[in-house]
Amino acid sequence: MQESVLGYILFRSVDRVHGDTEQSLFELQKSVERLQELLEEALDQANREKMGQAQEVVESLEAEIKELRKHDAEMKDLSRCEDHIHYLQTYESMCSPLESGEIPSVHVNHEASFEPVRDAVLDLREKVEDLCNQELNKISKKVVFGFVNKLLL
Repeated sequence: MQESVLGYILFRSVDRVHGDTEQSLFELQKSVERLQELLEEALDQANREKMGQAQEVVESLEAEIKELRKHDAEMKDLSRCEDHIHYLQTYESMCSPLESGEIPSVHVNHEASFEPVRDAVLDLREKVEDLCNQELNKISKKVVFGFVNKLLL
């Protein structure tokens, strides 16, 4: 009778530990998933900002190209002008530099990489795995020690 009670108590204890372990691992998994989402959001935000800056530069350059083409066409028309007075009056204004707006600078670091982020994530994974293995060994020793003590009693 005492063995069946001890077996039942042991079964309930193992069942409870199993449930607690499952819940803890589920929460850990959710935490890692949240961290992953935050990291992905930060990377996406940085990407959107850089793409927005690049788009501003593209638009500014397209406007400048349009203005230069217009200026080029005017210069071609002026070069065909047979009215020398008109040519002299217009030439000076045509030769002045175009007023272009300030083009925002986009700094591209060609040596930049996400290797440090990747390395940090891999390092974190190794630390978590090491910690889990250490804790699993401790738990295994406690379970074996506790089970042996129960058998000896």
